[in-house]
Amino acid sequence: MRDRLTLTPVAVAERLALWRILVAGFVTIYVAVRSPVFLGLRDRPPAEWDGVGPWAWLDRAPMDPVLVVLVGIVVVTGAMVAAGVWHRVIGPVFGVATLLLLAARSSYGQILWFEPLIALHALVVAFAPAADAWRLGDWSAGDDEPAMRYGHPLRLAAVLTIATYVLAGVAKLRIGGLEWLRGDTLGNHIAFSATRLEVFGERTPFLADAALALGPALTVGAVVVVAVELGAPIALLGDRWRTGWIVAVLAMHLGVAATMFIVFPYHVTGIALLPLFDARPSRWRRWPG
Repeated sequence: MRDRLTLTPVAVAERLALWRILVAGFVTIYVAVRSPVFLGLRDRPPAEWDGVGPWAWLDRAPMDPVLVVLVGIVVVTGAMVAAGVWHRVIGPVFGVATLLLLAARSSYGQILWFEPLIALHALVVAFAPAADAWRLGDWSAGDDEPAMRYGHPLRLAAVLTIATYVLAGVAKLRIGGLEWLRGDTLGNHIAFSATRLEVFGERTPFLADAALALGPALTVGAVVVVAVELGAPIALLGDRWRTGWIVAVLAMHLGVAATMFIVFPYHVTGIALLPLFDARPSRWRRWPG
C-alpha cells in the first residue's frame, strides 16, 4: 500500500499528542523569547496599524494592555497545552490567543511568512483531541485503537502547510510576474538584506556575495524556489515524492538563511512538516512517519 495522504486518515492518539507537544512547546518558547518584540509593538505609531485577520474590523490598534495580556496568555496556556492540562478548556484559549497575538504583529506591517502557519497549526491543536495521550499526570498511551479523530487534525495540518507554500509561490508571480523568474528579483532581495545588515553594523550573510556573483545564474535559483513552492502538492503523493519535496524545501530554507539570514525556525525544525508523514499505526510504532 502506498504511503500517501488520504481524505479518511486514521492515527493513534500518541501521534497527535506528539505533535501537540511540539507545536505548543514551540509557540511557548518562541513567544517567551520574542516577548520584547511583541511588547515593543506598543511603541509603534498608531498610523502604522492596518488590522488583518481577526483584527480586520478594528480601525485602530488595541490598547497597550491587550498585547501584554496576550503574551502572558500564550506563554502560560502554551505550556499547559504542551503538558496536556485541561486541554478542552485551555486548548481553545491557547489557539485563539496565539492567532490574535501573531495577527497583531502582522497588522503593524511586520509580516513573517511562517507566523500565519504557526497560528493555524495552533488552532488545529487547540480544537483537536490532542491530549488523549501523553499528558501531565498520565503519560501512558491513549486508546490503542486508531481513529479518524486523531488522523483528521494531522491531515488538516498537512494541507495547511502545503497551502502556505503554494500561496507563497503564487504571490511571487502575482507581484513580480514572470520577471521574478529571471533571477534579478532574487538577487535584489539578497543584496537588500546584506546592505541592510551592513548599514546597521551587523554581519552580512556569508554566502550573499557568492550568490550575487552568480549573476544570471541566479535565474536557476529563482526558478527552483518557485517550482518548489508551487509544486508543494506533490508531497501529498507520499513516499519518495514527499521525501524528495521535503529535502528540496529544507535545502531552500537553508539557502535563504545562508544568503539572507532569514530563518524559518518552525519549518527547519521539522514541526511544520511532520504532519506530512504517514500516520498509519503500524508505521507509527517504529517512528512517527
